[in-house]
Amino acid sequence: MKHTYFALASYHIKDFGVQGLTHIALPEKRLFEQLKEKLNVSGVKGLFYIQTCNRIEYLYSITSDTKLEESFDLLFPHITKRFYTDEKEIIDHLLSVCLSKDSLVFGENQILGQFKKAFLDADTNGLLNRDLHHLLKLVLQEAKRIRSQSNFRHFPTSMSALAAKRIQHIAKTNASILFVGAGETNELVARHLLKKDYRNFYWLNRTESKAAAMAKATAGSSLSWSQLLQQNNQFDVVITATSAGEILFEQSMLEKLGVKVAIDLSVPANINTSGSAAFLFYNVENFKADLRSVSAESQIFLQDLNQKIIDSTDTIQQQLQLDRLSPLLAKYHQSQQEIFEKHRQELEISLAGTADKDKIMTWFEKTFKELSHQNLVEIKKAISYVRS
Repeated sequence: MKHTYFALASYHIKDFGVQGLTHIALPEKRLFEQLKEKLNVSGVKGLFYIQTCNRIEYLYSITSDTKLEESFDLLFPHITKRFYTDEKEIIDHLLSVCLSKDSLVFGENQILGQFKKAFLDADTNGLLNRDLHHLLKLVLQEAKRIRSQSNFRHFPTSMSALAAKRIQHIAKTNASILFVGAGETNELVARHLLKKDYRNFYWLNRTESKAAAMAKATAGSSLSWSQLLQQNNQFDVVITATSAGEILFEQSMLEKLGVKVAIDLSVPANINTSGSAAFLFYNVENFKADLRSVSAESQIFLQDLNQKIIDSTDTIQQQLQLDRLSPLLAKYHQSQQEIFEKHRQELEISLAGTADKDKIMTWFEKTFKELSHQNLVEIKKAISYVRS
């Protein structure tokens, strides 16, 4: 019987830059068509793909006899130093991604939702086999639990928040701002700016109804592409955040629109600048200088987060091992974990505002962790006994 294992390649903006990721990224129009073609490669059983402004990730479930060196060019777009085949390293990496540990904006809260959406999209399009589905589900559960138990409030919340902050430093509150893309990223930028009394918003989106909806929600106006090109529009700020996967604005077009500030939060890039521009230009790489320095308090937080990731990595790996031994008993063990999490949340709510909340929660979690581990040991013993 052929066993399956995982192989992961991560392409990070810190290593490849915006231009590198733009070259590697798959176009949205044919995304799942191209991904499904990779399932035809010998030994490939499942595939998970996620693309954000920080990274592109390929995760495969493959059979043990797959010769990666022979099929590497068919499966992966480029060589990367972030390549993993060790299961423990892959789980650790996936948790770190979900918890924004290696994001440009550490602590940003969008990545968990983006990861979940990528998981659901892959599942809906038939890319996930059972092993991959189980792994990703466990990673999402553990990441959500860790996030709920950790205090990220000392860190920037998102790339959107940094973009909004940059606009506040440069543009007055009466500035005309064109949002290209009506997704979560631009919505968050707009909401940050609304709190600072910016109101002159215009929305442009491939699906015009979405642009109209965002215009209504932010007391702005919506435009179609034809209106943008035909009318004598002038904007102080243009901010793009789309999944178009292609250049939408050349430098000359932005200059024609009278733009003073252009911000591109898209990967692949939506704005092409060449040489000296008549406007200020920023992409996701340019926001590094806005990130807070790592304080002593942050160091302690990171140490605690690292330990939680290590513990959760062990938990997930044990669950996967149990699933390979007995899917039925693995499901039983997982249901126990879910019951614990439900009661943990109820206890946390009931203890809100009490002096000993942290002590009681720590004791509760430590006790269950020991019981869960012992239960897992006994289940494995029972399986070994039956098989012998």
